[in-house]
Amino acid sequence: MLTPDKQLSAEQSRQVAETIREEIARRRISRQSLAEQAKLSLSTLEKVLGGRRPFTLATTVRLEQALGVSLRKAQAAQPVAAQVNGDIAPEGLGAYSRRSVAWLEGIYVTLRPSFGDRGAIYAYRTEIAWDATASSLLFRESEKLDAAYSHSGEVAVPNQSGHIYLVTNRHGQHRLITVSRPRISGEMYGIITTLLAGPGSMLTPIAAPIAFLPIKAIANPTLGRISPDDANHAIYREHLRRTTDEPFAVFLPG
Repeated sequence: MLTPDKQLSAEQSRQVAETIREEIARRRISRQSLAEQAKLSLSTLEKVLGGRRPFTLATTVRLEQALGVSLRKAQAAQPVAAQVNGDIAPEGLGAYSRRSVAWLEGIYVTLRPSFGDRGAIYAYRTEIAWDATASSLLFRESEKLDAAYSHSGEVAVPNQSGHIYLVTNRHGQHRLITVSRPRISGEMYGIITTLLAGPGSMLTPIAAPIAFLPIKAIANPTLGRISPDDANHAIYREHLRRTTDEPFAVFLPG
């Protein structure tokens, strides 16, 4: 007969923790909120999810009641062979599982203000997809006017901030995009921080609003430098303005 303080095995604890992390990501709730619903301390929840303490039967039951799912059935139904490292991202990217971020995969029309043409919008294509070799989501840009500056890199999805980070690291030189979790219709809004190329070899740090729109949401997407006379300019401008109007990002005056 199982007692409340009986500890789950290391493998059982790992599988239960993975299921809980997936539920947190899918429901977009914080760990603090889950801890309160399960009547656990945040410290206890952090320790069991981080593998620093095994789950007990009592803790597992409380979390099952809070989430409304059977964590023990979930872990028993999944063969150990299916739980491979290739389905879990590195800790530095958020330790997310492939299943928990499947909703991010897809092709997006990416928008930001044009850095060289006032009033114009720069639009290009970004694909986010799982890479089994990297064991994480990767992003790749394409169909840019300045193809030499097309970026690719890793996607971080940590639980703590509730935001998504698209990170390019080329020999220590970073470009960072920080965006919100997708809205119901799939759009993501945030900030791009990069370098503006000037005369000669001059580079200047620059930040600007950015928006990711699922390509299927745009009837006839246009890419490149979008001028005010383009049919999509008004809708693209509306999405960029939403970044600061709602606001998904804040730009402070100097």
